Amino acid sequence: FLLSLNLRFLEKKAAPKTLGEILVAALTCLRKKGYSYAEIEDFKFVPSTGKLLLSISEGVISKITLLGADLDDFVVNREIAFKEGEPANADKILKTWEHLSAVDYLGNVSIDVRKNKRLGGLEAVVSVDYVGKQTLRLTGRIDNERGAVAGLDVVQENLLNLGDRMIISGVYGKKDARLAFKNENPRIFTTDFSAFYSVYYKLVKRNVFSEISKTSEDDRFEYETTDTLSEERYGLAGGFGIQLERLGSISSTVKYEKQRYWLKSDNEKPNYYNVFTITTDATFDSEDRRNFPKSGKLIKLWLETSLTNSKNFVSFSKAALYYRFNYSLGDYSIRPSLFAAFADNAAPEPELFSVGGLESFYGAREDQYRGRQVVLASLRYDLKLPVKLPFDSYFSMRLDVGGVWKQFSDISFDKIQEGLGIGIFLDTPLGPVKFAIGKSYRINSKFSDVASSPLLFYFSLGTDLNR
Repeated sequence: FLLSLNLRFLEKKAAPKTLGEILVAALTCLRKKGYSYAEIEDFKFVPSTGKLLLSISEGVISKITLLGADLDDFVVNREIAFKEGEPANADKILKTWEHLSAVDYLGNVSIDVRKNKRLGGLEAVVSVDYVGKQTLRLTGRIDNERGAVAGLDVVQENLLNLGDRMIISGVYGKKDARLAFKNENPRIFTTDFSAFYSVYYKLVKRNVFSEISKTSEDDRFEYETTDTLSEERYGLAGGFGIQLERLGSISSTVKYEKQRYWLKSDNEKPNYYNVFTITTDATFDSEDRRNFPKSGKLIKLWLETSLTNSKNFVSFSKAALYYRFNYSLGDYSIRPSLFAAFADNAAPEPELFSVGGLESFYGAREDQYRGRQVVLASLRYDLKLPVKLPFDSYFSMRLDVGGVWKQFSDISFDKIQEGLGIGIFLDTPLGPVKFAIGKSYRINSKFSDVASSPLLFYFSLGTDLNR
C-alpha cells in the first residue's frame, strides 16, 4: 500500500492538488484491498522532512447487532459472513444480504453499517423479519392435457435449529397422485455441502397414442388415444451434494424403488419389480427469474445407472443433457434450447423419455412420443406486449425440431419432425397463464414432400407440479 503510493508520488511537489491526489489514491487502494469503510481521519505534511503523515481508520466492526431474529438462530448466524474485530468489507456485507434474503423464513433483510462513538468503531446492524418457520403452501395447475391438479406442502424450517427443512407434500389429480416425506439440509453446518433423504409414493397416468392409418391424403398425419398407461412407484432415496456459490450444484442420489406399470386394457395389475440406482447430476442456473427469464442460462446434466446386476433387480442406465440460453434486447427475448437423452434397451417403460405438449413440442399431445433416445432443439421468441395490465403479457412463437426413438438402432433422420406454434402468455400472480396453437410437420430427406398434423390448441394455468 505504502510502496505503491511512494512509487507514484515520490519527488512530486507538495502542492494542494498533489495532496488531494494522494488522499484519493490512498482511499482507492484501501478499497481494493477490502477496507471498504476505511477513512483518512487526519493528515499532516512535514516540510522539513518532506514526509506526509496519514492517520487512517481501517473501519473495523466493533459490534454486530441482530434485530428481529433470535440471537441463537443457527441459520441467521451462519449466513453472516463478517465478524466482529475485522474491517468491514462491502463484498461480505452484500454476500450476507443475499444469503439471508434466500432463507425462506426471513423477509425484509437490511444491513446498516454505522459509526458508534461509544464503541470507537463501526456497528453492523442486521435486521430481519420472521416470515414464519411453519408454512402451509397450496399449489395448483389446470391444463388441457391433465385437467386440474392440486398440491399441498407442509414445511418446517430450521428443524431443531440445525438448518434442516422437513417437507410433507401431496399432489392429486385425475392423472396424478403423489405423497412424499422429505428431510433436507441445504447447507450442512457452515460448509457448502447438502444432504437429504425421502420416502415417497407416486402414480402417473399417461395417454397411449397410435398413428391413424393413412388415407388418400398423404400430406396429413394424425394420432389418436388408444389406451391409458399407469406407472406406479414407491421407495426411498437419499443423497449428498455441494453448492457452487448460488448458481450451481452437483449432487449424487441413491434410490431403492418398487415399480410397476400396466395398461387400462390389461385384465390385472402386474407385480412390482425392484430398481436400485445412483444418479449424479449437475445444474448451473444463472437465469434472472423462474418464469419468462430475460437473461442467463440453464444447464442440467445427469446420469443414472443401476448399482446391482442381480436378477432380482431391473438394471439400466440413462443420461440426459438440457441447455437453455436467454438473450433480450428491450421487449424482445430469444431463447434457444437443446435436450438430448439416451437410455439403454433395458430401461423399463416408466424410465422412458416423453416429448409432446405445450412445454415440449408443438403439434403433438403430451406423451405422444416416448422413447429411449431423444434429441430436441427449440428456438423461442417472446415479445412483451404494450398492453396495460396488472401483469406482463407476451406474444410467443416457438420452433421445435427433433426426434424420438425406442431403440438406438432406430435412429434415423427420416423420423425428424418439426413443430411450430404461437401463443399469448400472461405472467400472473397465480402463475403463468398460456394460450397457444401449434402444428407439427414431417419433411422427407429430399425436402420434396411435407406432411402436417392437425392444428392443436393448448391451455395452462399455474406452474408444473414436478410430476
